[in-house]
Amino acid sequence: MSQLQLIPRDDAQPIARVNGQLVLPSEFNADILACAANLPERSYAINLCTDRYWFMVSFFAAIVRGQTNLLPSKRSEPELAALQAQYPNSYRLTDDSQEASQSDHPVGGPIATQGKATSPTIAAEACAAIAFTSGSTGTPEAHSKSWAMLCDFRQWHWDYLPGPAQMPRGLVATVPAWHMYGLEWAMLLPTIAPITVHCGADFFPNDLIQALDGFGNLDKVLVATPTHLRALLKAPQPKTPVQTTISATAPLDAALSDATTTQLTTRLFEIYGCSEIGSLAWRAPEPGQKLAQPADANQPHASDWEFFSGLDVTALANTDAQDTELMVHCEHINQPVVLSDRFKQTGNNRFQLLGRATDMVKVAGKRESLANLNNILLGIAGVQDGLIYDPEHYDQPSNGRLAAVVVAPTLTDKELRTELAKKIDAAFVPRRIRRVEQLPRAATSKLSHAAVTQLLQSLAVDQ
Repeated sequence: MSQLQLIPRDDAQPIARVNGQLVLPSEFNADILACAANLPERSYAINLCTDRYWFMVSFFAAIVRGQTNLLPSKRSEPELAALQAQYPNSYRLTDDSQEASQSDHPVGGPIATQGKATSPTIAAEACAAIAFTSGSTGTPEAHSKSWAMLCDFRQWHWDYLPGPAQMPRGLVATVPAWHMYGLEWAMLLPTIAPITVHCGADFFPNDLIQALDGFGNLDKVLVATPTHLRALLKAPQPKTPVQTTISATAPLDAALSDATTTQLTTRLFEIYGCSEIGSLAWRAPEPGQKLAQPADANQPHASDWEFFSGLDVTALANTDAQDTELMVHCEHINQPVVLSDRFKQTGNNRFQLLGRATDMVKVAGKRESLANLNNILLGIAGVQDGLIYDPEHYDQPSNGRLAAVVVAPTLTDKELRTELAKKIDAAFVPRRIRRVEQLPRAATSKLSHAAVTQLLQSLAVDQ
């Protein structure tokens, strides 16, 4: 059984910044080993830590103890109780001592006080984590991640990160570590690359800017989502450029892409992935105002998604190049995964994302993607957030037309429909528009099917 190092880094660059304190990789290893020594003898750890540093420490501590991290996409008490019933030999890890129950195991306290330690090795075949899908289209599903698979992915991400491999960088993330996107890019990547990850509290936009500026002239990486970027751009401009911005969980609209690139003076990359595997492909939208790119920058295609070279991507035989279903496999995945989305093949290992088959709607004999419609909606000036939806998808009364729920206090319904009609076919302009103060987005900015259903039911009751 082969062994792979947990933290293959030296102390040339800190691995974390916690409340201004820098933590070296050897100190991080010591914290992990100290935490691991105090964990209970169980098979599964439900990691509920909200502090990024203690999530990282306890995540790796569980692996050191031969345990599997359970990473639920939802953290309500009923859902956690159901998860523990499904995995009876499990316990909860928490860094909130006030909320911890007798069945929880608390972690936390002073950091980097255990001295220094060398990195332990982990069996490649060990099941390091089980990630659960977001439930955006139904019931969350479980997907196992071996330690070898996580090691492969962190190496790929480092390989694809633009700039010299050994360049020291500071990383700030808005996405939670328990989501696969945050786990890969904001937690696993710093364990192999010379990156210092900022471990702070939940961010307001001004906090994000301060966190980025706190790295001074160090090259900076921002890991975010379209929703977080929209909020961030309302804050003051950072004092120094953000060299690399990575966005995922939803496609960027052109206006947001341009604004992000210009205001942050950044190279912007989008990531496509799924919980079943992880990050799969990337692209680099071209800003309207072109910024100079380093000659040696690792740059993907501007509009098409380019799959990572470590993946085996196959178009299924029963599809055509205009509407392709893809199967993805790599060395450490037990079996190939058929992606939920549909694609149009445009070149060698390049595809355009068409959306999920269930995402396509037909109105007045015309077909369109709801993801595309929502991208257009969110790009309209004055729309802070919103969702265009098919009422039938949420068991709502339907007249064969689409509806919308929006956060757009400065726009009237007529103004909103007028702006939409400039960009989409009139058949897809929502007939019914409901107003809310906010949408029930998860920490990853996604909207689950259950959350939207509950919101629409509450709106129906209020009327």
